Amino acid sequence: MGARAARRVVPGRSMEERMRIRTSAAAGAIALIALSLHAAPARAGAWTQPKDGYYFKLYGSYLATTTEFDVDGNETALFSRSENLTDGRFIDTGVSAYLEYGLFSRLTLVGTLPVKFLRSKRTEELIDGGTKKFNETTVGPADLTVGIRYAHLVRPLAVSVQGNIKVPTGYDTTPGNGAPPLGDGEVDADLRLMAGKSLYPLPFYITGSWGFRRRGGIYNDEFFYEAEFGFSTPEWLAKVALDVVQNRSNRINETTGGSGIDDPLVGEQDFTKLIIGVERALDATAKFTVDVISVIDGKNTIAGTQLAVGISYSGRE
Repeated sequence: MGARAARRVVPGRSMEERMRIRTSAAAGAIALIALSLHAAPARAGAWTQPKDGYYFKLYGSYLATTTEFDVDGNETALFSRSENLTDGRFIDTGVSAYLEYGLFSRLTLVGTLPVKFLRSKRTEELIDGGTKKFNETTVGPADLTVGIRYAHLVRPLAVSVQGNIKVPTGYDTTPGNGAPPLGDGEVDADLRLMAGKSLYPLPFYITGSWGFRRRGGIYNDEFFYEAEFGFSTPEWLAKVALDVVQNRSNRINETTGGSGIDDPLVGEQDFTKLIIGVERALDATAKFTVDVISVIDGKNTIAGTQLAVGISYSGRE
């Protein structure tokens, strides 16, 4: 909402001041799009935890990019939609905690909380012909997501329903001077249908989900789809997955849509992510995990590849 308000021209402001406001709106828009996109996957598919069983994962992630997908789906330089910004670079470093806990045999509590260190770099061309470099950072907890997963079927196919709610943690949505915010400050809710199947005695599994996300504030709702195929043994797990998000509105296809300066609808996007992951068992309860998440297609969203490395624990109280 702060970016939208920044579009209003206040009498008495100089041309340079108005340009600075528009520049900050563009920088903040890019940061918020990246936040909504690059959350490393840490879910355990359609299966629920047994009563008093748990799965806990702590992982660090890193993304550095200089490109984005514009509203037409073309990969371009970061901030290229703004005529006075060059040398754009966005860096997202984070540590996230993910937990599943079995409340009952078919009911699992799910929660995740990331702590982010965000950095936005860019060069602004001033109207007097000079340039000014910006290197802005923001640090703190981002959005907390809490959900409940209910197992409708266990055999021969695992089928479950999960509902999530995402709430802001009190961060500033408009930190100023183009610094990247930690989130959009809105409450979102989603509902998803999940299914999974072990191909035992073969060491493979498949899982996927379909869902709908109701977004808060000015943002349009989203449909999302997930599919994963994996190889699993007691010592190793390898997986490949696709995550797809489609915005319910076609406004991002308009020339003034998306995070464009003329109408900064921050976070309106389509994207497809390819995820490749490997896990190695350290002992009976701990695993070392590595995920590589690449944005292979999209509209009005950050391009790039994220690396996530973590350790997970599972067991039963």
